[in-house]
Amino acid sequence: MTTPEAGELVGPTTELLQSLIRNECVNDGTPESGYETRNADLLQTYLEGAGLDVARFEKQEGRASIVARIEGSDPDAASLCLMGHTDVVPVNPDGWSREPFSGEVLDGEVWGRGAIDMLNITASMAVAFRRLANEGFQPKGDLIYFGVADEEAGGEWGAEFMVNEHWDAVGADYVVTELGGWSQVDGNGDRHIVINVGEKGIAWTRLRVNGTPAHGSMPFGADNALITAAEIVRRLAEFRPPARLDDIWRGQVASLDVPDNLRAALLDPATVWDTIAALPPPRPESPTPARTPRSRPTSHTAARRRTPSPTRSISTSTSASSPATPSRPPAAICRKRSATCGTASRSPSYSTPRPPGRPRATRCGTRLPPRRRPPTPAPRCNRD
Repeated sequence: MTTPEAGELVGPTTELLQSLIRNECVNDGTPESGYETRNADLLQTYLEGAGLDVARFEKQEGRASIVARIEGSDPDAASLCLMGHTDVVPVNPDGWSREPFSGEVLDGEVWGRGAIDMLNITASMAVAFRRLANEGFQPKGDLIYFGVADEEAGGEWGAEFMVNEHWDAVGADYVVTELGGWSQVDGNGDRHIVINVGEKGIAWTRLRVNGTPAHGSMPFGADNALITAAEIVRRLAEFRPPARLDDIWRGQVASLDVPDNLRAALLDPATVWDTIAALPPPRPESPTPARTPRSRPTSHTAARRRTPSPTRSISTSTSASSPATPSRPPAAICRKRSATCGTASRSPSYSTPRPPGRPRATRCGTRLPPRRRPPTPAPRCNRD
């Protein structure tokens, strides 16, 4: 088998990525959102074009995942799964310079929601997988392609469902997925592959704070529970566990192109926390392009534009038509009617004033109806 030039795969990968973006599989955390079936249909059609058998799995209507397999020659050999998710987080188009679901190519880059997280990898793995199948490649162990739904909101309808109920379809000895193979170049020009062994996790905890009530005329005799709770939150925010630096951390720091004094501070357990906290936040390498006028939304995108979302990312309008897809079910309404909805999400609420009538945003990314003022009572007649 000959190794293809990278340029031969750029075109198909770009086209597939653009189509995945344009399908607008927006996952706001509700069971009815996502509608990853659109991207599942696209990937299934693409892979079946190489003669591959593609299996579909769908626990919740509209939340399909797909699996394809190239059988290995040795049943006892280690298997490898290429896993890419097909959903994206919600969007607030007002924070974007171009249409979030256009998939436009600008200066050699594809713009759109999911272009980096992670439809680019989902597309490139599918293109590589189909190329191998077309060339008759047979690995020693099984090679699996897994296009999975619901990664952005916990995985209940995607990875969790597949692992719990269809392990035989996706189980593998090794998995390459988001950020797999990420690399960086040191000061000498040598490239290093970063090993990611863990991320910041989540631990839900309920704290009950008691206080002593007092009348408003005697504030100094009170023990305000809110003030105590605020102090608890402050201490938690300031807490830093003792730093434990292992060989993986030391190897990553050694690969960074940073001054020697900064490198020494990152390798000292006594200074590493303060050093990281003092580092400047990442900034874009190029200025944000000028905003372009939006085209009139189609029927299946209009509802999505009312969904609040997190970023000021890249996006734009498109010149190519997207694959025919069914309209997405309307977004669910948050029943809590609160700005502190407990649903896990990455979406902050609106950061700019909303025009009258625009739906309110919750932290979980769902929509709330606009607040309505109560009707003004009619004046009362005081005549006897």
